[in-house]
Order: sequence, then structure tokens, then C-alpha cells
Amino acid sequence: MTVQRKSVRWFEMTSPTSRQPTSLKLFLFLLSLELFVFNSNIVFTSLSCLAAEDNGFGDNVNWIDYEAALADTSKPTLVILHKSWCPACKSLKPKILESSEFEKLSGKFSLVNVKEDNPVHDLAEFNIDGTYIPRVFFLDPDGKVLSDIANANGNPNYKYYHYQVSTILDAMKKVLHEFPVKDEL
Repeated sequence: MTVQRKSVRWFEMTSPTSRQPTSLKLFLFLLSLELFVFNSNIVFTSLSCLAAEDNGFGDNVNWIDYEAALADTSKPTLVILHKSWCPACKSLKPKILESSEFEKLSGKFSLVNVKEDNPVHDLAEFNIDGTYIPRVFFLDPDGKVLSDIANANGNPNYKYYHYQVSTILDAMKKVLHEFPVKDEL
């Protein structure tokens, strides 16, 4: 007994549960998938505009770009100017990353870390006493540099140089004393 096979092209097949061609269902599925991906990219792109790379300082806190920090007038800003090749910067990164107190206080600040290729390094307000690195600055909620908030235990010639997380934490507490921020629920 010979079984005759009917040659059927994939786009002519129908689903066993309906009379709609499978190709139409496939097309509709792919179209809905494309719309989902397209809309997701819009959402993720708009969210990523606010987020910034952690650059080794830790993704356990919310780093944002400088412009977003200036736009947020609800809290002060902490700005770290660093360079990828800098040994002192490399030494500071794990100290910040591992500090649970920094993580706790970070929610009360807009956090910005700026690598060497960012033009923020060249802004006059961050070149108060030189261009050494790392430099840590604090801005009030209106974006004005708080030049009096410096490393109290550091070299007076390099007021914004912090090599220990403890001096950054002291400065953060001082800023929060001057500019209290309500706890988020």
C-alpha cells in the first residue's frame, strides 16, 4: 500500500483549531512581539536617561547624570570627579562600594560620578583649587557648589580630595544638617 503525501507549503497550512492560516497567526504574533519590544525600548531608554554608569563605585546606589542631578531640586548632590587610570580613584571605589553607611545616606543625595571624558570635569565651579583627582563636591538642592564642604582631615591645598569613605560620610552628614531631606517611604 502506497501512501500519497500531499505537498503543502508552510504558508498554506491551517491551524487544527481554526480555519485561520498559520502564517497569519505567525504574522500577528511577530507583529505583537515587535510592538512590545519597540515600546519596551522606549520605556527603558527613557529610564536609562536618568541612570548613569556606576563606573566601579557600585550599582547598589542610584548614580545619575549631572544634568538630571541639577534638575532634581529635592535634595543635595554629591559629585565625584575621577579618572579610570587614577590609582587613588581605584582605591576609593571599593571603599564606597562596600560602605553600608554610604549606601544608606546615598538615598538623600543625587549621586553623580564623572569620568575623565565628561565635560563636567572642565566646569569652572569644580576647579576651585586645582584639577587633581579624585575630587568630591557637594551641591545644594539648587545646584550651587558648597565650597565650604571639604575634607576637614585632608591637605588644605587639596580640600576636595577624599581617599577615605569616612571623610565623605562626614561631609554628607554636614550637608544633610544644612539641607535636611525627608526620608522616602
